[in-house]
Amino acid sequence: MILDTTTTNKTGGCCKSSSFNREISVEDNSCKKLPSKNESAHKPEGVSCSKDPARTKDLPGRSCCGRSSNTPTCKTSRNESAVTPEKYYNDLGGNENLQTGACRANEEKMPEYLQEPASKIPEEINENTYGCGFPFSTTQLKNMKDSLVVDLGCGAGRDVYLYAFLVGEGGRATGIDTSKNQLAIAKKYQLQMAEAYGYQNSNTEFIEDKNENLINTGIKISSVDIFTSNCVLNLSDCPEKIFSAMLLLLKANGTVYLSDVFPDKPVSDEIKNDDELRNECLAGNTWEHTKALLNDKTPSGYRLTFKEIASDKIKLANPNVEKKVDNITYYSKTIEITKVAENPQEQEKPA
Repeated sequence: MILDTTTTNKTGGCCKSSSFNREISVEDNSCKKLPSKNESAHKPEGVSCSKDPARTKDLPGRSCCGRSSNTPTCKTSRNESAVTPEKYYNDLGGNENLQTGACRANEEKMPEYLQEPASKIPEEINENTYGCGFPFSTTQLKNMKDSLVVDLGCGAGRDVYLYAFLVGEGGRATGIDTSKNQLAIAKKYQLQMAEAYGYQNSNTEFIEDKNENLINTGIKISSVDIFTSNCVLNLSDCPEKIFSAMLLLLKANGTVYLSDVFPDKPVSDEIKNDDELRNECLAGNTWEHTKALLNDKTPSGYRLTFKEIASDKIKLANPNVEKKVDNITYYSKTIEITKVAENPQEQEKPA
């Protein structure tokens, strides 16, 4: 019999103190960064956890003190009537209804080492997968077993299940997303996928929450081996908030595999406020700007290394959209980002 060890919890309330919120907050239109180059990163004092075993049982890397019921939010310049990504993708009804080729770029380039686990993934998941690349790398395969992987914006869970295979039954693959419809599809197949991989227990978990609220999802500081994201972070109004939390939760020498759509020049406010363009992943930051944000949010005592795994020009395949974006060229890039200790003798220990 396969046991389901999944815990899904959105609203928190586990910690007796909300002081963890001081780690990340928003004032005016800017995002206050987490402890960075000239600050120390540590678990706040005075936080006491309730002893609720249901919240942490069988969930490596999870801590109830990482969650707060006071979810911080970023202010946005979007029009009040704007269609949110959550609504857009909940209503889309499958990737065949996408209006451009951006969120389906490179779907035919499945790496050979992923083809075996991919063949076991149900068609319903594949039909509801939106991505511009494959946030994986052969360099990670040697030390993948028993790792903790977190997928930001996991959708219907395809990449979570691919990682669930790569990390083995002793590892864990966690997905975070805001779409109820997408998560319902992902969770429907947890036990089936465990059985398909020959596991006695499910090693996947799905959390309904915003990526911007990553710091409050209960994941321990310095506990994650790999963060991954596939064509999602360009949708965020405050990517720097995600980066701050992600790099704090990532282990020393941990890796981020980021696949996303990047314009070759900054996009206009007109593009950012166009529902179709924004939700089709065409209103995000350039790679140069994204890289600068990542470097700025790196915790004190660490630096980032970057390796481009793939970069392909995107064919939008929609004349009306091409007219709207005019002379902007978009690229699907997959980047390997490693968090390296500046002094290897003083690497952080998990909180």
